[in-house]
Amino acid sequence: MAHVNLPQGRRWPGRPRWGVLDLVSAALFTAVFVLLVLIVTSLGDSLAASGRRALARSAAGSRQRERIVALLDSPTASPFAIDSCPAEEVDNMPCEDPRRNSQLSREMNFYRVRHCPLPGETPLCLVPPPKGYRIPVPWPESLHKIWHDNMPYNKIAERKGHQGWMKEEGPYFIFPGGGTMFPDGAINYIKKLGQFIPLNKGLLRTALDMGCGDKEWADLQAMVHALYFKLRKCITKVPLSEEISLSAIPEWPQRLSKTPARISLMKNGIDMFEADTQHWARRVIYYKKSLGVELGSPRICNVMDMNAFIGGFAAALSSDPVWIMNVVPARNPLTLDIIYDRGLIGLYHDWCEAFSTYPRTYDLIHVAGINSLIRDTTSGNDRCSLVDLMVEMDRMLRPQGTAVVRDTPEVIDRVARPCDPVDGPGAQE
Repeated sequence: MAHVNLPQGRRWPGRPRWGVLDLVSAALFTAVFVLLVLIVTSLGDSLAASGRRALARSAAGSRQRERIVALLDSPTASPFAIDSCPAEEVDNMPCEDPRRNSQLSREMNFYRVRHCPLPGETPLCLVPPPKGYRIPVPWPESLHKIWHDNMPYNKIAERKGHQGWMKEEGPYFIFPGGGTMFPDGAINYIKKLGQFIPLNKGLLRTALDMGCGDKEWADLQAMVHALYFKLRKCITKVPLSEEISLSAIPEWPQRLSKTPARISLMKNGIDMFEADTQHWARRVIYYKKSLGVELGSPRICNVMDMNAFIGGFAAALSSDPVWIMNVVPARNPLTLDIIYDRGLIGLYHDWCEAFSTYPRTYDLIHVAGINSLIRDTTSGNDRCSLVDLMVEMDRMLRPQGTAVVRDTPEVIDRVARPCDPVDGPGAQE
């Protein structure tokens, strides 16, 4: 086979030859085109916002962090304020941030798990509420409507297409199906679903909470019994001793105050359970009468206990119309089974990470022993900064909400510096 070398000018006769002037002109044209795109479209706004966020988290953010941590740790420092985050951070959830997740590998995003910034990476600023934010509609009206102003503008645009389950009425967004995306009510959807998919009592209990009446609940129970009778051979039995089996747990509300059988697995568990129950009954009375915390009023519905232990605080509020999230710190004794046996809800969480919840979720946040949430029991050092934890509490708490912190006078003094306590001396132990 012969190989022919063509002269340089004859290899691709139809291809133009670019000179230096041509390259400069092309580069100039491209730059002008990109500039016009950024000015005319929303892409420019998005990039500008990203740039502002990057600047906020750069050197200026580091200096802000160093200054605040120094003020918090100084015994002679005066009270100080923490700046607000930029307005675009109104929906910020640090461990579910799509901007952060987009920088991670595809494998790390495959299962949609939490990806939290490391301690010290999150900017020390307070997540702002939407412009015009108002105190939420009281329960139970809030099940069916919220204020327009409490939903960020960009979220309103997303919801406009869902007129079947969300409607506008005066200053409110109305949810005919209780916010479940089912205008005729979720119960009818669940009944139809039960014809095809086996349902368990937990799901049906949720259906009841979403608005089922006694008759509907009886119908659903009958349907479940019929389904599990047919599927009984498919259910694997878990070997449990008779004392801690589900059938041994009392009905609600007796299970809330009766000593759970599993408490006996803890050292001095029975005595400890009774002492804890009495302790929090006294403390809740104190909160209401001496601190003026509006427990039992429509202003407080969503409550979090950040250091729940065995759920004593939640149990003491059983007569109040509140919903309580019990959080057991992940490095503490694993007591979530006791909380479940009492008929309460909860989860484990490491408080050196952000909590997976939307900003402004809670009306009241309660924490006993706040410093223990970040302390390494082996070394005695803090695993993360107390001020980061306080900023996270502010993110979860709605405007004009209440935080009750119980700890030693020294810790309460540190906590009080960047905020106005309900009652500094009265909140100390």
